[in-house]
Amino acid sequence: MSDAGNTIPLDVNGKSTSAYLVLPEGAGLWPGVVVIQEWWGLDNHIKDIANRFAAEGFVAIAPDLYYGEIATEPDEARKLRMALDWDNALTAIQAAIDALVAQDKVSPPKVGVIGFCMGGGLTWHAAAKLNNVAAVAPFYGGGPEMTDEEVAQIKTPVLAIFGELDEGVSPEVANNRAAQMDKAGINHETIIYPAAHHAFFNDTRPVHNPEAAADAWQRVIKLFRGTLQAQQTSSEDVWKQVGQQFQALSESLASAFKTTFDSEENRQLIENLQAGLSNAAAEVAKATKKAMDSEEAQKVQSKMGKAAQSAAGAGQQAVKDMQPHILTAFQKIKTELDRAINHLEQEPSVSEVADDDTSYAEDDAQ
Repeated sequence: MSDAGNTIPLDVNGKSTSAYLVLPEGAGLWPGVVVIQEWWGLDNHIKDIANRFAAEGFVAIAPDLYYGEIATEPDEARKLRMALDWDNALTAIQAAIDALVAQDKVSPPKVGVIGFCMGGGLTWHAAAKLNNVAAVAPFYGGGPEMTDEEVAQIKTPVLAIFGELDEGVSPEVANNRAAQMDKAGINHETIIYPAAHHAFFNDTRPVHNPEAAADAWQRVIKLFRGTLQAQQTSSEDVWKQVGQQFQALSESLASAFKTTFDSEENRQLIENLQAGLSNAAAEVAKATKKAMDSEEAQKVQSKMGKAAQSAAGAGQQAVKDMQPHILTAFQKIKTELDRAINHLEQEPSVSEVADDDTSYAEDDAQ
């Protein structure tokens, strides 16, 4: 597929590389996804994956971790991968994330990260170590190994994809990583596709498995839509709910106050409170006039303090007598607000299965 996006510059520790950026058609805002290359480099396959994300309504960016080099033979790819500085690669991925969220058409300010083979291994580390990552999908991603402490730093949903016939990033590697995730209490799902080799998602390689690739793609889209678009729309949706809840609560409050005031004693309390407030307002008016007519600031403050005390004294007894009714009404408000806050903080979950990483496949489905 021809390029549908643009090449943009990335600064990585003072060194310049580039990234492939593609936006969906139409007006934003759009959620963002970072696509991390295989050991071949930023080739047409990786750009095509970015284009596919754009077709699904995501802004996608793919950083060039090899600074312009692309391998076509396994020996070339192996050399490039062996020469890759892992920390520098993570810095480049963070730069791509930052460039993505800086786009006017990208929202929310957290993105999905997906990587393949070498990029899958980097995706694991990105989830643990980088900022503004909301969900990750490592495909047959192995080493470098992650300690239990590093895995425990992952705070995002993880969808880990593996192939049953992968001899490098094997099912054993997948299960070990899954055990680490379980131990850390991370929200994750591991899929090991039967009869699928390493790099089965790559449709330019002989090991491409169309059925497994199609299923994995749908799972990734579901994860990223569920996580990123939920973030994007949750505020609007929740505040609509809060508005509806407050409308109902206002009616409840009105009813509660009506019940409170429907007695001769309480009506007298309210009249006293109103009288006290009127007197306080008069005192404040006098104090304000005094402030405008004189520079005796301390005396003015004293008068205003007395006015405030007058208001407080007039209202204290009324509030005390009405306190049980008011507390009941406002407890309902607190309950509904807590529910709304919990909804805002809640992250969409991925079904729990298992997943773990350690190793790494060098022969990327030659």
